Amino acid sequence: MQHKNIAVLMTALDSETQVETLRGIEEYGKENNCNIAVFLWYTGAYERVRHNLAEINIIDLPDLNLFDGVIVFSNTLHVEANRNKVEELVKGLTCPVVCLGCKIEGCYHVGSNGYAAMRKLMEHLVVDHGIQKIHFVKGVEGNVDGEERYRAYVDVLSEHGIPVVPERTSPGDFYVTGAELAAKEILSSTLPFPEAVVCANDIMAITICDIFTQRGIRVPEDVIITGYDYSMEGVYHLPTITTIRTRLRDLGKAASSIILDVLEGKEVPLETYLTDEVVYGESCGCQNKTGMNLSQKTYVSGVEVYQRKLIYQMVGLEKNIMSGTGFKGWIDSVKDFVEKINPPEFYCCVNENFTETVFELDAIEQEDMSQEEKLAYTQNIKTVLAYQMVYLRVSRYLKPAMPLMICSTIRNVPRCISSRHCIIWSGILDILFW
Repeated sequence: MQHKNIAVLMTALDSETQVETLRGIEEYGKENNCNIAVFLWYTGAYERVRHNLAEINIIDLPDLNLFDGVIVFSNTLHVEANRNKVEELVKGLTCPVVCLGCKIEGCYHVGSNGYAAMRKLMEHLVVDHGIQKIHFVKGVEGNVDGEERYRAYVDVLSEHGIPVVPERTSPGDFYVTGAELAAKEILSSTLPFPEAVVCANDIMAITICDIFTQRGIRVPEDVIITGYDYSMEGVYHLPTITTIRTRLRDLGKAASSIILDVLEGKEVPLETYLTDEVVYGESCGCQNKTGMNLSQKTYVSGVEVYQRKLIYQMVGLEKNIMSGTGFKGWIDSVKDFVEKINPPEFYCCVNENFTETVFELDAIEQEDMSQEEKLAYTQNIKTVLAYQMVYLRVSRYLKPAMPLMICSTIRNVPRCISSRHCIIWSGILDILFW
């Protein structure tokens, strides 16, 4: 079977939700001889506007018409300008495009039935626990998944004759910042303290739970807290979070399967939905109600821990680059990043005019560039930083191997770079032992 090439456009890889969905895409690719190319950026509702606009430029790099299909994590496109740019890009493609989470006109869509699952969770709180004062922390405004979860909250309250009080709803962002603001709003409210706080995802639920605990507010004795996503953090949190499990890997596999089915001429529905399920945890006092032992069902692997640390290092790299000056400051930031993540190989490749274009023009001039001038990919690139981990046997009295890091800053090197063979360029600047 001929290999198919699938491009993935996404942000928020620091979220376990996106990591698990991407893992499903990767697993499907391995099983069905597909090459998966991921184009990743980091944006958020509370990030600076210029940061968000700069990050989205990653989608200018690939020629998506060369791929057999494209998967868009549309549920992460929280910034309107970035969403508009992605939507405009995929509209001009002739290959099948599948959106995860939020719909984009003219594209296939794969999502989860979050409304039904949230209804079940709300019924559990209202009927089984007999509570009425429920505060809801929403996701990013306009996010389809978040809005469906909120709609279930409103509908269940209304059906049980419980007033929907606007002051018992806080805007959120699916991240820590929005949760902190929501917790502050709840704690400073003149309304009676809520009996439960229902959050649109686990990250916000965990954050609010920790803030309440620090204030001496007990969970679930004083207040019930629930989330959504069935994240690893929620499983290992104290208390474990009552949440809703989305079949994240299945979402990724379903999106990939649609692309291959379309390419094979099969009839495929425009919309596909998977069913979510409630998982009861300690944060509502109903641990093991489903008979599911959470600590036995899941575990944090070394790979997952490494990936999370890598993401944090990448965020640190960006901050160092932003605060540095000139080419030397930029290259020092990259080298510091490489030392921390300690990869087997690392190559930093840029356009041949990168140093002149970036460091001889200030930010204002770059913002006024045409599309062709925005550092889009060219056929002529050079490697400005090469790194190779080499193990040397020094002495039989020492450890079997000692890692040797070689970093070299170079110019005008061959374009071809092998990921399978050791390539060390001349011009070594640093040799560090540890």
